[in-house]
Amino acid sequence: VGGAFGVARGREGVSPTGVAIGTPEAMREDVPRVHATADFVIVAIHAGTEYNSIPDSTQRSLTEAALNAGADVVLGAHPHVVQPVERRGGQLVAWSLGNFVFDLDAEDLANIATPRVSLLLRFSPTERKGVTAVVVVPLTLDPVASQPPPATTPEAGVTWPQHGMR
Repeated sequence: VGGAFGVARGREGVSPTGVAIGTPEAMREDVPRVHATADFVIVAIHAGTEYNSIPDSTQRSLTEAALNAGADVVLGAHPHVVQPVERRGGQLVAWSLGNFVFDLDAEDLANIATPRVSLLLRFSPTERKGVTAVVVVPLTLDPVASQPPPATTPEAGVTWPQHGMR
């Protein structure tokens, strides 16, 4: 599967580092442009309400625009906690994967319930078919080592059943 990285070049609101400022309009324009040069498109969205396990309206509008424009996968980050993972036919949405390697501060420790579960996704991209297989691996974040060991079955069960793949 070929790939390409694309941002909203020339549009006001694009940072000098090549990060596009996300709006539904930008998603509707940019995703098809990237898809024209790539077999599989992954959109990363940094949005959401910190410590909230439910996607907010900003996440929803950006994700829906990206999916409707043809994104194969939308990966969310920012809330610091796990949010639902959904399959929509060949498309995959991970609203928020939690934290992977993250230096937890006092606010994080107070607001992210133990065992601080995060998710790792393994998925198979297939040209013109989207995502054909997904494996979700729950991890925990060790506040001392700031790295993610695999979650035990009881730890994963704290968060994962309510946010399992749909």
